[in-house]
Amino acid sequence: MKAVFESVKKTGLSSFRSYLHEVPRFDFKWHFHPEYEITFIRRGKGNRHVGDSLEPFQEGDLVLIGANIPHTWVSDMEEENCQADVVQFSELVVSPLLVGLNEFEKVKILLRKSDRGICFKVNGEEDFLMSKFDTLHKAVGMSKVLLLFELLDMLASKTSFYSLLNTDFKSQLGKKETDRMDTVFNYIQDHFREQITLEKMSSLSCLTPTSFSRFFKKQTHQTFVDYLNELRLTAAMRELQGTDKSISEVAFSSGFNTLMHFNRLFKRKYSCSPSVWRGRNKN
Repeated sequence: MKAVFESVKKTGLSSFRSYLHEVPRFDFKWHFHPEYEITFIRRGKGNRHVGDSLEPFQEGDLVLIGANIPHTWVSDMEEENCQADVVQFSELVVSPLLVGLNEFEKVKILLRKSDRGICFKVNGEEDFLMSKFDTLHKAVGMSKVLLLFELLDMLASKTSFYSLLNTDFKSQLGKKETDRMDTVFNYIQDHFREQITLEKMSSLSCLTPTSFSRFFKKQTHQTFVDYLNELRLTAAMRELQGTDKSISEVAFSSGFNTLMHFNRLFKRKYSCSPSVWRGRNKN
C-alpha cells in the first residue's frame, strides 16, 4: 500500500517531538516520515501494521521504527480511550553524538537495526516506562535531550526483542493510491469477520479483480487472501487467549468458513493446533 508522508511538527524550541497521544480509538492511517519513532501503548489493543508486518498489540507494546517505514496502529472495534507515548526524532538530533564516541556504539547499532522495526519485550516494566515517558514529555532544554539518549541507551541494552520486517520495505508517495488503500483497509478492518470477496474489494477500489490483486500485492508484499487470513488469525488468537469460546466458535466469529480451514492455517502460522496454543497462552 502507498503511504502518506507525515510532516512531524516539533513543539517550542525542542529539536524533537515527544508527547502522549490520546484518542477515542486508533484509526487506520498508513503513513511514514523521515524521523525515527518510539511508540509505547499505554491503553488499547488491536493490530499493529509496520511495513509488511501485521501483529496484534495491547497495553505494554513497545516498538522502535526506523526512518521512512510506513506504519499504523488500528484499534479493535470495541476499544475506546486509547493512549500511546510517542517520541519522534531525526538523524540530525542523534548523529553528532554517534560519530567517534565509543559510549554510543550500542545506540548506533540499535538505530541501524530499527531499519527493520524492533519490538521490545517489556516484561512487567510498564509503570517504569510510563514514568520515563512522563518525565521526557515534560522536560525542556538540555534535560530533554539527555533523557532521550537515556531512553535510547535503555532500549539498546535490552536483550529481549525481535525485528518486525522480513524484507526491506520502501515507502512510496501517491495520493490516489493512498486514498484507494485507505478505503480498502478501513473496509477490511470493519468487515473482516464477514465474508469479503475479491469482487467487492475490486469494486471499492475501482479496479478489475486482476488489477486489484496485482496492485494489492505490489503495495503490501502479500496477496489479498493472505492478508485477510492474517487479520482473522490475529483476531482468533486474541479470542483463544481472552475468552472461553469453543475452538469452532472462535473460528467462525473470526471470519473462517470451516473449522478445518481455520485449523490448517492456524497450525501453519503458529506451528501448533489452536487448542494447544490456548493451553500455553490462556489468560
